[in-house]
Amino acid sequence: MSARLYTADREQRIQQEFILGIGGVRLLRMLGIKPSVWHANEGHTSFMMLERVREEMTKGLGFAQAVERVQATTVFTTHTPVPAGHDAFSADLVEKYFHNYRESLGLSQPEFMRLGQGHPADPSFNMTALGLKLAEYRNAVSRIHGEVTRKMWQVLWPDLEEDKVPVTYITNGVHLPTWIAPELFKLCEQYVSPDLLDRPDEASLCEKIMDIPDEQLWEVRHTLRRKLLQNIRESAQQRWLEGNATAQQVLAMGSLLNVETLTIGFVRRFAEYKRPALIFHDIERLKRIVNNRGCPVQIIFAGKAHPRDNEGKEIIR
Repeated sequence: MSARLYTADREQRIQQEFILGIGGVRLLRMLGIKPSVWHANEGHTSFMMLERVREEMTKGLGFAQAVERVQATTVFTTHTPVPAGHDAFSADLVEKYFHNYRESLGLSQPEFMRLGQGHPADPSFNMTALGLKLAEYRNAVSRIHGEVTRKMWQVLWPDLEEDKVPVTYITNGVHLPTWIAPELFKLCEQYVSPDLLDRPDEASLCEKIMDIPDEQLWEVRHTLRRKLLQNIRESAQQRWLEGNATAQQVLAMGSLLNVETLTIGFVRRFAEYKRPALIFHDIERLKRIVNNRGCPVQIIFAGKAHPRDNEGKEIIR
């Protein structure tokens, strides 16, 4: 039950989240799919928890009992450590679209709004707060993010110390076959282990990486860099041919990058907490690095900021 909805129109957004959450549950029911555990990835689909509460109530349970049953089979993951990344809707907007629905839950408007209430001083309906309240298991996506999340949402558990807030963390992992380029994976199979995919967590295999000959490893890295820069140039050329970029933008898109130069990539969402501007902390040192003719370096930045993350957008500018 995962989706990303970045739209400026809040009324359109609440409609979309209504469809994703409540409509998603109903679609799965129509398909005959019966999940044993439901996972909400961010707050966008948190309404699916409410729909399952409503379903339990149609079976004869009271609201509190239905909530407990839904909590027991729900996992909620939050990724975003900045307030701008958490959808929140006004009481008027929620009442416009949910007055009939909340009545089916036997809730008054204040009771319904409290389900999505985050900070006591904030009257809006927060989708992340709803997800945190209706899931028994809650996780952030790294150890540090877990600390940030517990601090952000301690308000929901005011009687607990910050480190006792019931939000754990799972550090993001990777899918080995698609994370490693085929050319590099062949080297790993040859020198590390032919059944690497079956034993990716064995520490002893990491040591065998040193058995890969430097020359072969460097040749693969060079091949991959050549493919990357070729793709970048083709993209820039296509934008130019379509009239979708100025000459300055074509240059900024990497059309003059050198295939023989050490290339460093920073490719991720631009958010201040990810420290994308750290490399500019010491400008003079950066100048010495990128202007060294004997050992040149080029850096590729790729990514975008959340539409409401003004600080992230300023970093890009």
